[in-house]
Amino acid sequence: MNLSSSSAAVQVPATVTVAAGSDSATFTVPTAGGAATTTARVTASVAGVSETGTLTIKPATLASLTLDPSHVLAGASATGTVSLNGHAPSGGLKVNLSSKLSGLTMPTSVTISGGQEQASFTVTTPKVTKPISTTITATEGSSSIQIAFSAIPLSPNSLTVSPAPVVGGSTASGTVTLNSPVPAGGFTVNLSSDQTAATVPPTVTVPAGDTSATFDVWTTPVATDTDATIIAEAGGSSVSVSLTIIAPDILTLALNPSTTYAGGSSTGSITLTGAAPVGGLTISLSSDQAAVVVPSTLFVVAGRMSATFTITTTPTSAGTTANIVATDPYDAIAVAQLTVTPPGGLAAGGWPKFRGNAANTGLGTGTGADGTLVWSVPTTNQTSWSSPAIGPDGTVYVGSDDGNIYAVSPAGVVQWTFQTGGRVMASPAVDSNGIIYAGSDDFYFYAINPNGTLSWKFQAGQSFESSPTIGPDGTIYCGCFDGNLYAFSPGGTEKWALYTGNGGIFGSAAIGSDGTIYAGVANAGLFAVDPGGNTRWVFGGDGGFFQTPCLGSDGTIYVTSDYGDLYAINPDGSQKWQSTAISAVYGDQVSSPGIGPDGTIYVGSFDGNVCAINPDGTTKWKYLTGSYVQSCPAIGPDGVVYISSDDGKIYAFNSDGSVKWISPYGGLSMSPALAPDGTVYVSAPGTGLCAIGKASG
Repeated sequence: MNLSSSSAAVQVPATVTVAAGSDSATFTVPTAGGAATTTARVTASVAGVSETGTLTIKPATLASLTLDPSHVLAGASATGTVSLNGHAPSGGLKVNLSSKLSGLTMPTSVTISGGQEQASFTVTTPKVTKPISTTITATEGSSSIQIAFSAIPLSPNSLTVSPAPVVGGSTASGTVTLNSPVPAGGFTVNLSSDQTAATVPPTVTVPAGDTSATFDVWTTPVATDTDATIIAEAGGSSVSVSLTIIAPDILTLALNPSTTYAGGSSTGSITLTGAAPVGGLTISLSSDQAAVVVPSTLFVVAGRMSATFTITTTPTSAGTTANIVATDPYDAIAVAQLTVTPPGGLAAGGWPKFRGNAANTGLGTGTGADGTLVWSVPTTNQTSWSSPAIGPDGTVYVGSDDGNIYAVSPAGVVQWTFQTGGRVMASPAVDSNGIIYAGSDDFYFYAINPNGTLSWKFQAGQSFESSPTIGPDGTIYCGCFDGNLYAFSPGGTEKWALYTGNGGIFGSAAIGSDGTIYAGVANAGLFAVDPGGNTRWVFGGDGGFFQTPCLGSDGTIYVTSDYGDLYAINPDGSQKWQSTAISAVYGDQVSSPGIGPDGTIYVGSFDGNVCAINPDGTTKWKYLTGSYVQSCPAIGPDGVVYISSDDGKIYAFNSDGSVKWISPYGGLSMSPALAPDGTVYVSAPGTGLCAIGKASG
C-alpha cells in the first residue's frame, strides 16, 4: 500500500505492507516542529483505491521549568532547565527569563535549538548576609511557568563545647559547625563569651571544603559554679551554647603511710578536681579518734590543685583505726583511714635481729641445747654469711649468697623465699608488726611483709652489708657501704642519712636507752648519733670499727677495733679502758663482743681464742679453738656461751670457761642465734641453716 503527505511537516513512509491474513497495518508519522499550526492530509492508496486522513500539527509550548538545586548558598549557582512538550521549530525557540530579585545573575532568555526539546541556563545568587527567596519565570508567547528559588548565607549552624560542665582552670574544646561546606578562601566566624571566667579567641577560621572548626575555651578557677554563654556569629546569624564552670571539689584524700605506729606520723594529701580560685580554698579536717590529731583546716593556695598536712599520733601502747575526713566549702567529702599500730620497735619474744636486741648484747632467753643437729635447710648454693633472725612465732629468717632471704619454720620447712638482686650478707631484722628488713649487695634495702611479699624498697649508692636495727618508735637504722647511716620510717620514707666517711658501715648499730644510735665505721671511728641524725661525738680509737658495738647496762659501749683491740667507751665518748687480749689482722677477722647476764664481755679472736673479759677490762679466761673466731657469741640466761670457729665446730662454754659441748658441722664461722626454746640456729657454709637443739628421748 502506497502512502503520501500533503505537507513537508509530516513525513510518512512511501509504503506500508499489510500482512497476509490481516486487514490492517500501522506506521509511524514523524512531524517537524513549527512556529504555527499546520494541517496535512495523509493518503493511502492501493489498486486504484485511496483513502485520506487529516493531521493537525501544533507548535511546541513550554512544558516545565526546573532548578538544580532550588536552594543554594549565597554566592553559589544553580542550573535552570526549560523544557517543551515537543520539538522546537527549525529556527529554534526563544524562551524569556525573568526574576523580581535584583542582584540575581542569569540570562534574560534562552533559546531551544531547532528539533530540541529543552535548554539550560545558569543562575548565580548574590553574596547576601540574610536569606533570600524569589521566583524565576520562563515565558514563551502567551505561556509562562514559574519556580521558587532561594539562597541562604554561609553561617554557623551549631555550637558545642566539651567537656561540659568544665572545672574552672581547665581548658575545654569548642566546635562551630556551618550550614554548608566552605568555598575557597576559608570562612571566619566571630567568637565571644559573656563571662570573664570563660574566654575564647576572637575568631576561628573554617578551612575551605570543611563544615566545622574547633577552638579552645579557657577557663579560670571560680569560687562558685558559674554559667557562661559562648557565642559564634557570622553571615548575619549566630548560635550559642551554655557552659557551666564548676568550682573545684575534693578529688582524693591520700595518706602516706596509711599505717603508722603509735607516736608516729603520716602525711595527708588533698587533691582537688581543679585549681583553687583566687583567694585560695579552705578545707575542713577532722579525725574520729582523739589519739590521731589533724589540723582543723587545710588551705589550698590559689592556682594549686593540692596541699598536704601532717597527722600526728599519741605515743600510747594501744593501736587504733581513725577516719580522717576532709570537707570542702561545697560539702564535698573525702575519707581515708589511718591504721595506728602499737609502738614500733623490734619484735618481742624471739631473736629479732643480729645480736638479739637493740643493745646488741647477744643475750637470749633460751637454754638447753646439747649440740644435737635437729635439722638443716640448704640454701641454693649452701653458702650464707648471714646470721639468722628469729620472729616471735619462731620463724627463722636468714639471707644467702644466692640472693634470697629464707623464711623457715621451727620445724625446718621453708615457708617462702624472697629474691633480691645480689648477695644478702647481713642479717634481717623483724619489727613488732612482723615486717622483715634486710639489705642486699644489689644496693637496695628491703622491707618484706610477713607473707614474703615486698612492702617497699630503697636504693642507696652502694651495697648494704650492715644488719638493721629498729628503734622503739619504729625507725629503722641501717649502715651502708656508701658510708651513710640511714634512718627510715616504717612506711619506707627516708628520714635522714648521715654521711660518716668513705670507710663504709658493716656492723649493726646499737641503740641506747636515751635513743642515741652507735655505729662503727671502718677506717673512721665509732659514731654516736642523736635520733635526728646529728653526730654527738666520734671516738677514733686506733683506727676504725668494722664490727658491731654492744651496750652494757650502765651505758658503756663495747666495740672491737679494726686492729684487734677491745674498747670500753663511756656514754660521753671518752675511753674507759682498752684490752689487748684479742688480736686481728683486720677488723673482719675478729668478732663483735657480747655481754653475759653477769656483765662479762665475750669476744672471739683471730688467734683462735674465745676470750672472756671482766667489766673492768681484765681477762677472765681464754679458750683456744682450732682456728680463728669471727663468730659473735650468743649467750643464754644461764650464762652458757655459744660461738662457732673456723675449725668447723660450734662450741658451748659455761660461764667459767669450761666446755659444755662441741659439735662439728663444717666450715662454721657465722654467728649463732638463740631461740626462746633453747634452739641454736647458725648458718653453716656447705650445709645451710642448721638447728641445734636437744637429743630426742
